[in-house]
Amino acid sequence: MLHFGDGKKDAKTPRIAIVAHMDEIGYEVKKIEDDGRLQVEVLGGGYTQYFLGHAVLVHKKDGSKIGGVLGIAERREKAGFEWPMTSRSMDEPARVYVGTQSKKETEEMGIAPGDFVTVPKEYRDLLGTRANGRSFDDRVGCAA
Repeated sequence: MLHFGDGKKDAKTPRIAIVAHMDEIGYEVKKIEDDGRLQVEVLGGGYTQYFLGHAVLVHKKDGSKIGGVLGIAERREKAGFEWPMTSRSMDEPARVYVGTQSKKETEEMGIAPGDFVTVPKEYRDLLGTRANGRSFDDRVGCAA
């Protein structure tokens, strides 16, 4: 239970639903490749195929963040490529592009193995009491 304020509860008291849970869509940097991309390992409960080509944030050890893009499968240029439909079809490691062309450039940005990568989320007010946010999941419907 979470209580805000110390006023009396009645029919006019505003109510807020808060949805939170421990799993997160994220990755850990395992290595920096020669071309500057980050090879990352999936953490949490997300499915990488849903986030390919999307913006991500690299969380460095000093607390700062750098934007990147979760790379689309390299074999997409080859004949017979099909978009990954399950995590098992993702036989290549996930990679993040941070705008560099070499391992040295990426290291100079302060990125290192062990740093974490997350998919950014943002709460957006809509009309009335409605809201939207990336990656709301089944718990939102349950809480509402």
